[in-house]
Amino acid sequence: MANEKVFMGRKVFFLNAPTGFEKAVIDSLRSMEYEVYSIKDYRVLKEMIRLNPDSIVFIIPTTALNFRGWRNFIKSFENETIFAPLDVGIIMRKMNPERESLFLDGVQYDAGLIYVDNGIDDTMRKIVASLDRLNAKGIRKYVRADCKSEKSAEIYWLKDEKMLKFNMIDISSVGVAALFPARLQNDIFVNQVISSAYINMEIVPDGTGLVERNQLPIELKISAIKVVGENLLVVFMYGNETAISVIKKIREYVTYILNRNLYASIMNLPLDNIDYNVLGI
Repeated sequence: MANEKVFMGRKVFFLNAPTGFEKAVIDSLRSMEYEVYSIKDYRVLKEMIRLNPDSIVFIIPTTALNFRGWRNFIKSFENETIFAPLDVGIIMRKMNPERESLFLDGVQYDAGLIYVDNGIDDTMRKIVASLDRLNAKGIRKYVRADCKSEKSAEIYWLKDEKMLKFNMIDISSVGVAALFPARLQNDIFVNQVISSAYINMEIVPDGTGLVERNQLPIELKISAIKVVGENLLVVFMYGNETAISVIKKIREYVTYILNRNLYASIMNLPLDNIDYNVLGI
């Protein structure tokens, strides 16, 4: 199973990324189709990794732990065999050798020790090189979000003054899949272009509790149709007339669904309350 997950790509976690770093690095990595998560509390990270042990983690040390505490936290992943596929890296400014040794003492950083002193472009280049070396994408070209449980995730268009509306199965920045009833097989065909379609999707921004409803105009082209039981699985690619702003909003939606599902997977699991500042490892 581990090899299959790596084959299909790996989750990439950044722990403690500041806002500027998120906008300059993490958003760029998402636009490059890496599956990236930004985590703010180290106490939830282990349970996330336990469910996704083939992940890559970059840690940006903060005052949440002292230098030795961060070293102990990282070192503790070696205590459980489930974390064996995990690759860890650290992102920080250069410091004097004595302090730096607090991070490096007995710890192997397979994802790299990345210094940010030479600017964001240099940092980005080193992170991408590390991700590619560790096969972060696998054979996957695009990050997809599963929409089967999202009742509001729909595509629709008008045909002969009749509304055709269907629930999405999954979505990425290049295309979307949906299930159609087989009775509509005469209404669709491969290479059909639908120039006036719309996508519906809902996002609840963090901490607001308010539903952001999006109705996005989009051009669709049918690339494949497959019979699945009593339905048709229809795969659409976005046409050239689709606005860049729409693609950006779709990528935001993909990120939202992936993050929401990740946190839902650990909802009832305990926080990691070990005091790594005093732990002897």
